[in-house]
Amino acid sequence: MKLNNRLWLLLLVVFLSSCITRKQITYFQDIPGSDTATVAANSGLRTALYEPTIKPGDILNITVMSLSAESNALINYPFINQSVSTPEKTLMQATPGFLVDNEGNIQVPMLGNVKVDGLTTTQIRSMLTEKLEKYLQLPTVSVRFSNFKVTILGDVARPGVYPVANERITIMEALGLSGDLSVYGLRKGVKLIREVNGKNQIYKIDLTSKEVLNSPYMYLEPNDIIYVDPNGGKAANADNIYRILPIIISGISTLTVLLTILYR
Repeated sequence: MKLNNRLWLLLLVVFLSSCITRKQITYFQDIPGSDTATVAANSGLRTALYEPTIKPGDILNITVMSLSAESNALINYPFINQSVSTPEKTLMQATPGFLVDNEGNIQVPMLGNVKVDGLTTTQIRSMLTEKLEKYLQLPTVSVRFSNFKVTILGDVARPGVYPVANERITIMEALGLSGDLSVYGLRKGVKLIREVNGKNQIYKIDLTSKEVLNSPYMYLEPNDIIYVDPNGGKAANADNIYRILPIIISGISTLTVLLTILYR
């Protein structure tokens, strides 16, 4: 019976060491009270509309409508050849859109080089409309991202690459797409990897604080990567399992032998 008690004690130690506290998994822990309207008014939460800016490597879908169908067709249907990798081979795929080159320009028929680096799609629409009025009658221009996507990796339910249709997504919405962090996901140090001026920058975001709602990294940009580290509880749990499992197996084997001898 003493051996059996020891086995239960070992199992209890493993269970307690893997427990996750409520404080470790709760978001926005420092928001006071329960009056949402009051909190939003007093904490300076960011509510202004956000628009991402264009960077080299982005692909823009530009549609022009005017009284000249021939001119419309000339601008509206460019194709970019891109390589698409599969487990078997790499294929070339034609993607409609205007590729922003390394200098931040796009090549637009009738206009030539147009500088778009650092602009929003709204600003590009206004600029192109003004430029095209010299050549087209009553042009109407639409500009959208063709390659807005975010990548979510680490301790989340569904890691993967997620396309963004509306060109505006918060880090909370992105994590929602991935099924949220697991209970082991480290909420105090979520990593945001973003390309800035051709270099990857890493920012740490604390999801347990309300300050994330007013952070400059609350809204994601095209090709952002979110990585969620596991917290110490998961590592400790795995370590305990690997350390104690041989003892448990040995104890069960010994108990089995003893029971076989006693009840033979």
